[in-house]
Amino acid sequence: MVIRKNADFKMDILKESSDYLEERIESTKKEIDEITGGLESLQVQIDDANRQIFDIESKMDNIKVNFKINVLIAALLGFGLPAFLAYYNIFALALFVPSAIYILKSYKMYISKCKGLDRERRSICGRQEELNKKKDDYQKRLGQIAEKNDDYTKGLAGEQLVSQMLKNLGQDNYLINDTMLHRPFGNIDHILISPHGIFVIETKNWGGYVLCEGDEWNMHFEGYFKSIDYPLESLSVRVKGNAAKLSQLIKSKLYRDLMDVWVEGIIIFANPDIKLSIKNSSVSVVTVENLCKYIEHQTPKTNFSPRDLQSIANFLQKELIHCD
Repeated sequence: MVIRKNADFKMDILKESSDYLEERIESTKKEIDEITGGLESLQVQIDDANRQIFDIESKMDNIKVNFKINVLIAALLGFGLPAFLAYYNIFALALFVPSAIYILKSYKMYISKCKGLDRERRSICGRQEELNKKKDDYQKRLGQIAEKNDDYTKGLAGEQLVSQMLKNLGQDNYLINDTMLHRPFGNIDHILISPHGIFVIETKNWGGYVLCEGDEWNMHFEGYFKSIDYPLESLSVRVKGNAAKLSQLIKSKLYRDLMDVWVEGIIIFANPDIKLSIKNSSVSVVTVENLCKYIEHQTPKTNFSPRDLQSIANFLQKELIHCD
């Protein structure tokens, strides 16, 4: 990409986030299709396991009914009939013994068949439980994708809003969007190279109630019975770290350590519904509507000529890792 001054917009936007949104949507669609296919396959297997369990239970019920019928018939022949006829003699013994043996064998066969079917049922139930766990994992992944995509879309909307606001600055300003220093350092939402200074800007499009005291950040929740402060990543530590690394990069590689380069970190909240409580923050925290006014009132700690600003913008474009 070529860095240029744009008379219409007064700035050069080195990256357009819409391209990344389309790529992200396409990637998300593929992941969702993969998970949906996995869910459909799992559901087929779960339904098949349910049918097998139903068949086994039906067989067990039939075996139980047949056993009861056989025992009843044998009992009637071996005990009921002699008693009814009052033949307590050798004829009764001849009926009693075979009936007792038949009942005993039927019971053993009943127990054996039931144990075999029960083992088979437990095996299928175990497999069904594993399938249901996989199904739950897939559903959790879908939920995570939806949540992540929602967070990404909100974050992207906030970054685009900040980019649009910064276009209102003068034509000697340069903006680099969505980039990062060499790993393991994190993503940088915006770098502004301006006559008012060089700024690393962290954009958040959060809602809710955010608390900051020094370098400690929390999200505040009001409950029915008590309030909860949920700890957040320290935005100020992150933006200060990126600003310091960017300063060192420009100073060492572009100016060979011959001059100091000050880079200021700013945290921008783009959501108009955000509620902030900021105490002793180590970096500036600004709402998006006050961003341009804040920058225009800054006095640069390192004075750069328009040519210097152009050189720094060109240098950073080549040096930084662009998140595409």
